[in-house]
Amino acid sequence: MLSKRNRLSKKLFLEVFEKGSVYRSGILMCKVLKDPKLKGLFAVSISKKEVKTAVERNKIRRRFYSAIEKDIKKNKELPLGIIFFARKNTLELDFKVLCEEVARIIAKIR
Repeated sequence: MLSKRNRLSKKLFLEVFEKGSVYRSGILMCKVLKDPKLKGLFAVSISKKEVKTAVERNKIRRRFYSAIEKDIKKNKELPLGIIFFARKNTLELDFKVLCEEVARIIAKIR
């Protein structure tokens, strides 16, 4: 699980959401704000329209945070704030594929 020091606060979440630029891959979408004060902060947003039950939303969120943590251990912290947006098909993804997509999109942002 991703530690609290690597998660966006509500105030910073709104800032990234409003001012951030959008990046898309085949499976994922994220908003990114390049700012030195953010230093590798992440968040995951899952709409109730996409995934109905809280159990499934929490499962997806935990998988995302684990994939992000895995990528953080490989690379140094980035001066970025990133919000990942999950979709319905994210639940069916294999964890390995999710990790690869997260790493690919973070590499694309750099």
